[in-house]
This record gives sequence, C-alpha cells and structure tokens, in this order.
Amino acid sequence: MVMIRLVLLWALLLTLGQYTSQGSDTGTKSGLIKDADASEAALHDDDDDKVSCSPVVSRWSEENLVNVSRLWKLDTTAQDLLRQLGKAVSDVDHWKNDPYEAIRFLYQFDMDLSKSEKLFRNMVQWRIEENMDTFMERYQEPPEIFHLSPVCMLAGLDKEGDPIMLNRLGSFDAFGMHQQVGTNAMLDADYFLFELFSTRGNGIPSHLDWQQYHYEPMTGKRFTQFTVIVDLHGLSVRQFHPALFGLLKKSSYIGQYYYPGLAKRIVVVRAPKVFRMAWGIAKHFYDEQSLRLLKFITNDDYLEALQEFVDLEVLPPVMNGKGKQMPGYMEKVKLEGGSISEQMQTR
Repeated sequence: MVMIRLVLLWALLLTLGQYTSQGSDTGTKSGLIKDADASEAALHDDDDDKVSCSPVVSRWSEENLVNVSRLWKLDTTAQDLLRQLGKAVSDVDHWKNDPYEAIRFLYQFDMDLSKSEKLFRNMVQWRIEENMDTFMERYQEPPEIFHLSPVCMLAGLDKEGDPIMLNRLGSFDAFGMHQQVGTNAMLDADYFLFELFSTRGNGIPSHLDWQQYHYEPMTGKRFTQFTVIVDLHGLSVRQFHPALFGLLKKSSYIGQYYYPGLAKRIVVVRAPKVFRMAWGIAKHFYDEQSLRLLKFITNDDYLEALQEFVDLEVLPPVMNGKGKQMPGYMEKVKLEGGSISEQMQTR
C-alpha cells in the first residue's frame, strides 16, 4: 500500500505539473535549456534600425497592450510589468514575442519580471532548436491509437466564457499506450496537444485552429485560459508504471516552462481515497501560485461542486452530462478510457 501511494503521488505531481509551475527552474533540467545570456546572444539583433521597424514592434502596439490588459484584467502594476517585459525582450525576433503570449509567463511565474524574461527566452530558443514552429505542419495529427487517450476540449464554456479542458486521467491506460507505441510517439502526441491547446495561427492548419474558427466566433474575444477538469475516477497504480516516469517528467517540464499560463484553475474530481491520503504530502511540493490553481472535489459531491465553475450540461455523458466535445479533432477522442489492448481488439 505504501508503494502504491508513492507511485500515485509521484505520477500526480508530474501530471498536474503540466498545468502549474511547481518548484523553481534552475536551467539544468534539460539539455535544451540555455542560460538567459546564451539565449540572448543567439536571438539578439544589434541593428537598432531593423528593430525599430520589425514585426515585434507592431505586435507590441499600444492597441494590443490595451487589449491584453483588458482580457487578463491587469491592474496598473501588472500592465507596467508587461510593458517592461516587452522592452526587455524587444531583441527577440520571433512570432511568440507578442503581449498575448508574453503575459502567460508573467502570470505563471507570479509577476517575476526577471524570471519571466529568462524563461521566455528559453522557450523561444527551444522552439528554434526543436523546429517547433513547423511541428504541426510536419506531424499533422496523431495516429488513430491516440484517440484512446481521453484528453480533450469541450464544446461548451465555463461560467466565465472560457474554454474547458477535460483530462480523464483516471481512465487512461498510459502503460498500455506505452507498450503499444513507445516513449517517442507519446511525446510527439503530447507536443501535438500542447501546440493545439496554445497556438493561434502560426503553423496551425486551419481545421485545427480552434481559437480563430471556433472560440473567437462564439465569444468575440481572444482565448486567455482554460478551466481544467482532471477526473481521477478509476485511477490505479497501473496507469503510472515506473517505465512512464521519464516520459511524465519530460512532458511535465515542457508543459510548465514552454507552455505556461494555460490554466486559470485545475479542478480535480473523483480522487480515490489513496490519492487523497497522499495529497497531504504532495501539496508541500507546490508553490503558493500552483496551490491557488488546484481545487479538489470528493466523489460524493463532485457534480454539485462543479456547478460553481461550469454548467453541468456542458459535461460529456461519461461525467453524467449532455455536452459534446469541441468540433474537429477533439470529436475523435474516446473519453470512455480503459485498457488500450482491449480497445484495440474491438476497433
């Protein structure tokens, strides 16, 4: 029992870490991470005349700054920090150098200007080294087997008009998937989801660009953040076999530091008793910013409690709702979960 608790604890720390900023970044967790000075050297353009008329300047226009401030409900202090961050990274010639993107770093890292600048530069350098700007064009969509990974966006919105991401982690046979496809294929599928969830235009095929062709026509505004629902119903030690730890750690790190600020809250529902017991230890691994995002709901009252954030009809049938998945790729995702090998045999 103690070993099961430790395995579940470690796995949940890593998985929830995809949406939060637990711990501190030392710059040594991955060979892809560079020091801020090294990134600056790689990205810096000394020609001031070129900088003054670059697309970076137009993206950081006063109109865009005002729009971002309104969308994120920034106070005057946060607005000033965003402007300072824009000036600090003005030498970075990349489409991500945009206030709509940069604000995520300030939000995720508690308005720490120095840390946000460093990690923003690291993110851009990682994208250049890994050719991430063309990843979606090269990859297209995950193989059909990944439709059995129950993570998707829902068609309906939360009560604040923001999109909902559902991760039925408790029903996902991660080890079974790993046995079928291996680590590299699972990482590529994670990259696909990170890009899909976070990117608007800029290499996203139009049929996958949910922000411009689904969310914005529905709401009349740009996307800021998700309400993330993590359903742990059915969670067991099998989902988190030790063979998966390297994959979970890398995916978690990438989510934290290269795709920050996507979640405004993470609502964890139907957690088994063994996890609730382990959480008393796990919570000490999270900083205050991350803990503020996490909300836990017990088995008995999860639907009633969820109504604080979402209307129950937007939830899918597997969670006793009538809602649908977001049109497009998300409609292909099978939310029922279960053994990968058994599902493959019945397809």
